[in-house]
Amino acid sequence: INNPKFIDYPFTKFKSDYLDLYLIKNCKFMICTQAGLLSVGYLFNKPILLTNKVRFFESFSANKLSRTISKKPFWKKNNKPIILEDYMKLKYDYHHMDFLNDEIDFIENNSNEILEATKEILANIESEVSFEPEANQFLFNKTILSSFKKNYTDTRDRLTKESLYIEKIFNVIVEFKEGKECYSNFFLKKYFKSS
Repeated sequence: INNPKFIDYPFTKFKSDYLDLYLIKNCKFMICTQAGLLSVGYLFNKPILLTNKVRFFESFSANKLSRTISKKPFWKKNNKPIILEDYMKLKYDYHHMDFLNDEIDFIENNSNEILEATKEILANIESEVSFEPEANQFLFNKTILSSFKKNYTDTRDRLTKESLYIEKIFNVIVEFKEGKECYSNFFLKKYFKSS
């Protein structure tokens, strides 16, 4: 990108852990995935555009200005896309961070999806109004919470009272009931059949 305001930071001589923190602390918003510096964005309560999300029950929106778009799942056997609602209804093993199999693969977000999500998050930041999620977001959260509760019932016999997983389950339910998880509206309209 030939623009004096663009800095390819990872490849500069200035890159450092301290400058990483400084840039995140002072940024308007950040674009990232479920790995890396996401937790630092949470720490500073920055609006975050989370892209290429795969694990629906982890890495929730930092605040109501944040947005999420996920990878699109498909069946490997016939390359048929899986609607997000149907994917959420699959057993929890399909959503666990260690899940790998020969049945499902994912298509990463393309540049147009990232651009549309970026426009949406910028519009929310610049409008300076109290954002309320649209109806399709509440429906999405309700669907994923219902799926999570069902998956919890299926897996609870494997858990012990001492399990850290119990606390995680509680936190997930609270997050969804508070409606903090906010997918980009254009993304839900395109990939979530109940919207």
